[in-house]
Amino acid sequence: MAVVEAISFFLVLIFRKIKVLRHSNFPIIFSFATLEFLGYLIFAYGENPFNSLIIFVCLATIDPLIFAIEPLYYIIVMVVMALLMGPKFVELYGVNSASNAFVYLIIMISLAMSRWFYILRNNVHEHKIKERERQIQQELEMAAVVQKSFYQHDLAGVKNWEIAYFNDPMISLSGDLFDFFVRQNTLSGLCIFDVSGHGLASGLVTMMVKNTMEEEFYENEDVELDFTMQRINERVRAEKGNIENYLTGIILRFTDENIEMVNAGHPNPIIYHVASGLCEYFNCDIKDRQGAIGLGDLDFDFRTLEVGLEENDRIILYTDGITEAKDILNNDYGKERFLESVQRHSNLNVQDQTAAIVDDINQFIGTAPRTDDISIVILQKK
Repeated sequence: MAVVEAISFFLVLIFRKIKVLRHSNFPIIFSFATLEFLGYLIFAYGENPFNSLIIFVCLATIDPLIFAIEPLYYIIVMVVMALLMGPKFVELYGVNSASNAFVYLIIMISLAMSRWFYILRNNVHEHKIKERERQIQQELEMAAVVQKSFYQHDLAGVKNWEIAYFNDPMISLSGDLFDFFVRQNTLSGLCIFDVSGHGLASGLVTMMVKNTMEEEFYENEDVELDFTMQRINERVRAEKGNIENYLTGIILRFTDENIEMVNAGHPNPIIYHVASGLCEYFNCDIKDRQGAIGLGDLDFDFRTLEVGLEENDRIILYTDGITEAKDILNNDYGKERFLESVQRHSNLNVQDQTAAIVDDINQFIGTAPRTDDISIVILQKK
């Protein structure tokens, strides 16, 4: 009769907590309860009750520590088993042994609760981390929207150049910056810069220095272009403060006679000569492209160079995220492969050429993880 009442009590508790059937741990809970009940049957009706006690002790010890059964269900099973096995245990081993077993049961219940508290605490910690990561991602996406609004370029009315450009950030924010200086539908100049590092800091640096570059370009139109780059370097160092990111970049200034260029440690552009059909990297001495922008308190001897283009010739500017892009085998896309892609698609208009080059790069990268932002600007002289 006592056994029937105990089983009835056990079932009532289970049905009251029937939501456990929808619980992700239900298979473990059910298996634990079933094995414990089988241990009881062996204990009550088997020839060697001691074997069932060994099984019971092993399960009662291992399950709450390894599988982390919730304390409620663990306690229910253990209390029911104690009620079922208690009378025969006292009969076989005496009251003292039963008292010791009861103390052991209390210890195991405490361990189960301690283990579950540890898991709950870790879950709360992980939830906070995930929530913080979600907030950071939202902030990055919002900053990316603001950044893109900075980079809206209306070039449809530009008279002297055909222009196409592409920017693909590795994450939400781009550390690449390019800008076009247009007056009265005439392209006066442009800049392309690459901020070191990735993430929020590099993205914010691009937004911070954009106005600096525009202001210095227009305020110094009557002096050498290398002076403009020097002024940009001084202002960026002052404005970014303790931010460690620095920039490499190129400024171009277009006049009726020629194209002026200053290169501050940036990859040399590619020149396409329509008359010969030849694509080549702009050739200059290493000292003519030395330096960087915003690098500590260092001053560099920036130099103004001249780039010669004829009608329908093209100049291709880019960031090193292209040449340093890697495939799944960790091979670099490289300067030669990039040059060959530019040459192969030079028969297309600048918009289609840009798209074709980007497609070549993406096919090379394949499923490999991105390592940097990718930017390209193509200009064709009218």
